[in-house]
Amino acid sequence: AAYAGRRVTQSTDVDTGEQREEKREGRIKAWLCSRGVTPSNMTRALIVHESLGVALLFGSWGACYVLKPSVRLDALLEHFGVKGATSKALSELAEAAECKVKRLFGTGEDFAGLAKALAESMLIRSVAAPVTVPLKLWATYAILS
Repeated sequence: AAYAGRRVTQSTDVDTGEQREEKREGRIKAWLCSRGVTPSNMTRALIVHESLGVALLFGSWGACYVLKPSVRLDALLEHFGVKGATSKALSELAEAAECKVKRLFGTGEDFAGLAKALAESMLIRSVAAPVTVPLKLWATYAILS
């Protein structure tokens, strides 16, 4: 039967969801292979990408520990009449950060400072993710090329 200039045929063999998934995986593998991506390349790329992520994690944590951005931002906002804005934003992250710092370092000398710096870096990294994720992908490509 013809409909609006197109021919409509009835198919007796219908793809199952599993068959469609296998076809899609085959197309993805073919696309990756056509661009020279092999399993060993993917392993190296994954290691480089995750290493960049760990470097970003510890770099931002260290920078937050030294620079104390929430203290600086609080001082700036207080100048404009806003009080306690950063403590509200960090309160949700503080509990998770404290657990992680306690697990890594125990409750040592500067437990509170390390936990606050981790919470600050978690907030900064989540806000910066739309920029840092593509940047890490590009850096991984540049390193491996």
